[in-house]
Amino acid sequence: MNIRQLTEQAGYRLPAAPQPVGNYRAVIEVGKLVYVSGQMPLLDGELMFRELWEQI
Repeated sequence: MNIRQLTEQAGYRLPAAPQPVGNYRAVIEVGKLVYVSGQMPLLDGELMFRELWEQI
């Protein structure tokens, strides 16, 4: 089983990554570290956890 199948079996759905809105690198790998930039938790184009985000 691959990770997507295991995730779906656990009841989670992984949405497709959104299209970039700027000219940047979303992920940079340096050695064993991966730096992620500009990623928001979106599901079907809508911000997930909106209530939590509005409290920040």
